[in-house]
Amino acid sequence: AAEFCAKKMHSLLLPKLSARATAWEDFELADLLRETVEGLDALLLASPACFAGCSLAVGLLSGTRIVLGGLGGVRCLICRPPPATPMGGAPQRKAVQAQAPWTSQLVVGGDAHTIACQDELLRIESVGCRLADGAPGNRRLSS
Repeated sequence: AAEFCAKKMHSLLLPKLSARATAWEDFELADLLRETVEGLDALLLASPACFAGCSLAVGLLSGTRIVLGGLGGVRCLICRPPPATPMGGAPQRKAVQAQAPWTSQLVVGGDAHTIACQDELLRIESVGCRLADGAPGNRRLSS
């Protein structure tokens, strides 16, 4: 399923991106990714790989903006290097202190698209599948 999604994602997203000559608003980029992932999900469910399962994390960089999204058990982090510190008083030259840590911020994650979410369970059941209880933490999809 991962290979299927990797090969199909661009074929759904790029035509939508190139169909417009003007700048995209932030909410439009988020909607575009959402529609693309929903289309990818529909293609995957109709393919022979439908029971293989896969999670997806996607980032779309548009100019200086980034739109991140995830489906399944993924987390997206934004990481930043430490702020540059001027050395020797020269404002043009900056260097980063070796001891300064990078910062990170979780921007996509949680249980919105996992089996812990009731909406995700309904989505799975709506295509004729169900979750069979197994050992704790080992639930499996069955049809």
